[in-house]
Amino acid sequence: MTQQLVDSEEIVTELDISHLVIEDDTPVDNFQSAQQQRLLVEPLYSSRVLPMPFVAEANVGLFYKLKGDPIVPDVLLSLGVQRPDDFSQRQNRSYFTWEFGKDPEVCIELVSNAEGDLTLTLFCHSRQKKSRNQGESGLKKLER
Repeated sequence: MTQQLVDSEEIVTELDISHLVIEDDTPVDNFQSAQQQRLLVEPLYSSRVLPMPFVAEANVGLFYKLKGDPIVPDVLLSLGVQRPDDFSQRQNRSYFTWEFGKDPEVCIELVSNAEGDLTLTLFCHSRQKKSRNQGESGLKKLER
């Protein structure tokens, strides 16, 4: 019986992501925000302190499950992976964990209010068992 099911099912070579919203064309807040976002990732590429390849991006959707909303951190860093070149393909425009084969090592979310207080939320990849601060993605949430 099991062999019949295996033989009769099609082999899935690519996941259907057509239902996922990977870009909403929302503009960056202002010039200052745009420069701050570049400042968060550009030094990682120009300083060459990290071994290549790696992906460091600002405000890129991180999809860790096929059904559900993504995380969109201010910065994500993933070591040992390379960003695809062909952005015309939907699966190459966001960070899909099933395409890269892993969660990013670090995701950072910076939040400030009108008074200038800053809240830093750092998501670190953890290969250990999930803690109560850890979401389904395997990223552990640390707040400061």
